Amino acid sequence: MNQADKVRQLHNINRAKVSMLTGLSVEELFTMTFESAYSYLKNVMQVDDYGMQHLPQTSEFWAWWRMEWNRVDMIFMSKIRKDLGVGLCAIEDPRYGNLWAMYSKGDLANYYRLYHLVSHDNVHINSAVMSASAHRLIKYL
Repeated sequence: MNQADKVRQLHNINRAKVSMLTGLSVEELFTMTFESAYSYLKNVMQVDDYGMQHLPQTSEFWAWWRMEWNRVDMIFMSKIRKDLGVGLCAIEDPRYGNLWAMYSKGDLANYYRLYHLVSHDNVHINSAVMSASAHRLIKYL
């Protein structure tokens, strides 16, 4: 198994864990990942129309986005504190560090969405991804 296969396997394991914790299906998680990538480009990176049309078509961008998504998933899972004795789950607020009580998978799913939204606000595509993507886009011209 090469390195890329190992990374894919880790992503699949983490996606399954998130699905189990939140009750979100794997399909819902894929859709959320996809839609969040476009939202990130438009709202955080403020990519212009040309970039919005072409950047998401590059394999470099999606490889970076999947790595970033998985990084946030791992942090999210590490923040969960379970108390099975009372059926309560607490998680740390990514903005202020307060603990939030979660009473159901639905609560945790809503928080998961918020966690990704807040976490990606402070992330910027690294220059290697932008450079490789730009090089690929220039070839299209």
